[in-house]
Amino acid sequence: MTEEKTTGLLLQSIPYLGQKRILKVLTADSGLLSFFTKGKLSPVLATPFVFAEWVFQKTQKELYPLTDATLLDDLSHLKKDYPSLLAAGQLANDLLRTQVPGGDAQGPLTLALACLRKLPLFKEPAILLAAFRLKLLALEGLIDDLPPPLQELLAAKSFAHLASLSKDEQVCREVDLLFEEKL
Repeated sequence: MTEEKTTGLLLQSIPYLGQKRILKVLTADSGLLSFFTKGKLSPVLATPFVFAEWVFQKTQKELYPLTDATLLDDLSHLKKDYPSLLAAGQLANDLLRTQVPGGDAQGPLTLALACLRKLPLFKEPAILLAAFRLKLLALEGLIDDLPPPLQELLAAKSFAHLASLSKDEQVCREVDLLFEEKL
């Protein structure tokens, strides 16, 4: 067993046998990793939507023992209101569905962190989530021709521009259907 270090976004924290936890962390270089905490972990580091440096024992199994973690960004603004927390949860679920262990996840991780950090700009996060889903599908190479309203979401170059777009229920539904169809 060798000790390794990586940075990543905690997407899911599952209680296991009392004080222990299983953590699902998206990393740039190793995709989705699963860590097992043997002892009590700081509550801040056991709460989803934190970006941290994770130190773990590399083994032949897919569940790695976590030996240490250092908080880099607690993304605390996500935990202040319910709509932001719901949006972050949907984003995490989408990543858990699309990312795999051992894959290159630099693009999805960078996109997710940017969206999570800019979430407070959006009074209604549905438009951000729709754009995130489209960009995630594009990063995975799963879309080509899109109708103009969806193309506008995909082509948005800034979060300010995206936040200025009005929420269109039909566009959001189309994105949801496309996302489900491609996965």
